Amino acid sequence: MTSSATNDTAELTSHNAFITAMTPVIPALPAGKNREKQENELRVSTDRRDALLARQNQVGPEVLVEAEAEAGLIDIQVPFIQNFIAKVTAHRATLSAAQYQ
Repeated sequence: MTSSATNDTAELTSHNAFITAMTPVIPALPAGKNREKQENELRVSTDRRDALLARQNQVGPEVLVEAEAEAGLIDIQVPFIQNFIAKVTAHRATLSAAQYQ
């Protein structure tokens, strides 16, 4: 898994754990600033979880992993191609102009 997909998965796991832990606790808290703060944090965490799930469903986990794998391959291939171009250019400079015609 790529770092972005891994980060999303870890963040989603974290939000799910927080939501699972806090949902039954908040109703038991006495009314006040602390309860409001916890309710707000739960709301933010739930919204972020929903956004992550929506993004995952838009592209699908397989498509996301495949796209990031391809991006990783490009990162590996670019230096190779640049080196190849440099070698071809250097070799071309050793050839006479007559060989091009």
